Amino acid sequence: MKNYLPPLTLEVYEKSGECYKLADARTLTAGVNVIGIKSTYNKKLPGMLPPSPEMQGMDAIEYKIKANQHVSITYKEETFRSQYNQTIATRSSSFVPEVGHDYDIYPANAYVSIIDLTAGNHAPRYWGKEDKECSYKTGLLGGRNYE
Repeated sequence: MKNYLPPLTLEVYEKSGECYKLADARTLTAGVNVIGIKSTYNKKLPGMLPPSPEMQGMDAIEYKIKANQHVSITYKEETFRSQYNQTIATRSSSFVPEVGHDYDIYPANAYVSIIDLTAGNHAPRYWGKEDKECSYKTGLLGGRNYE
């Protein structure tokens, strides 16, 4: 996971009937990032594959995530055009981690790139067309209230 701005969020979804509900969400960057100074620069886990060419030489934090669960990696892209005008766009990619696979994940131009290092390609197992999030309404504090 690239350890830079914008901060990435891991969202974990669980099956509920015919759809999926958000079960957990956590930020995947350094614990403290003040004025560009990070509390953690690199965090390596033993046994992980070497990074892809796109990630070589970058600060990265490695995580273990549970296989065969539906996850989405998200970031908010902010663009300031003037003191009165700001654009915020949400970018995300959803995939299903496979047992024994390592991945590189990083924000790219207007999307989230996920590279399956074990298979050696840019095509991890994505959510299928039938894998949809359950209907919800957004609460006052931004939470999801599933119907």
